[in-house]
This record gives sequence, C-alpha cells and structure tokens, in this order.
Amino acid sequence: MTDQKRWKKELEDLAEDYSQLLLKIDGQKIFLKPEDGSWSLAELLYHVLLVNESYFPIFKGLIDRKFNQPFIARFEILARFFGSHILTSVQPDNQRKTLTQSIWQPQNLEVPKDIVNLFFNSHSVLIEYIRKSWMYSDMGYVIHSPANRMIIYHLDTAIEIIIQHERRHLLQARKIAEKLV
Repeated sequence: MTDQKRWKKELEDLAEDYSQLLLKIDGQKIFLKPEDGSWSLAELLYHVLLVNESYFPIFKGLIDRKFNQPFIARFEILARFFGSHILTSVQPDNQRKTLTQSIWQPQNLEVPKDIVNLFFNSHSVLIEYIRKSWMYSDMGYVIHSPANRMIIYHLDTAIEIIIQHERRHLLQARKIAEKLV
C-alpha cells in the first residue's frame, strides 16, 4: 500500500473511531470537563481541528506551487532532527505531557457550539489536501511547522505527525468519555 493510500485509510479510520466515540456521548456532555485542569471533549476536538487546519495554508501553497521551502530546509540534519523529535512526542504511547503551542490551545478560545460538525468537515478537507499534495512527500519536500518557521521537517513526516497526533488525542478522548458516561 502506498503512503498516500495508507494515510487516507488511517485518517478515514480515525474519523470513524472519533464518530463512534462521540455517538456514545450525549450532545452537551462534550462541553463538560471531567475534572479541573483537563480538557472537555469539545476542547480536545477543537485542538485537533486547530492543529490540522494550521497546516492548510502549507498544503494549499504546495498545491498552488506557491510554497517556498524555508531557507533552513537546506540543512537536512535539522529536518530529520525536528521531524523525529516531534513525531516521537506525539506518539500515542508516549505518556509524557507535551506543551501545547498557544495557537493550538482550545481553552484560550471559545469552542464553537457545532464543533463536532466542524471537526468532521475539517477532517475531510485535510484528507483532500493530503491527497492533492502527496507528490511533494515523494520528492522529499521540507516544510516548516505552522507554529514556528524555524522548525522544519519533511512533508511525509508532517503527515505522520498529524496522524499520530490524532491517534494520541483519540486515546485521550476515550479516557474523557469514560468519565462522562
């Protein structure tokens, strides 16, 4: 299976897993925080949406052939280092909490009431962007993090980061859901 097909399948499977989880929760309960200092399911969905959508301008730039690789993309060792480090930090089995960049912090923003629909619509757009830009991953294209232009990694690593990040938060969502039912 090619990376493109695998990525599409993994993202579709994740959407289905999130959907099945959310079907078990009464509508307004997704906005409840199971304990102080934790995220609600709505905040968690919003966080995943914010992270995914922060990559949209990069994907769009690639598709439109208007994306300029960052200057530091020339330093392959940095792309491998940052990519490996970030991919390791978002793995679902990594129990260490990671600091969320402020642009992706849902508690700093008002979560939209229709977050579930927004999440799934955004997820479909993500899959389409990846489908349209997959050839750049085969070319070894280096992009920057949406949070910091000095953090670079290969496009295929970025897609893996997105997928593993979603998996990690699906596990977190399951734990939150257990407390809500």
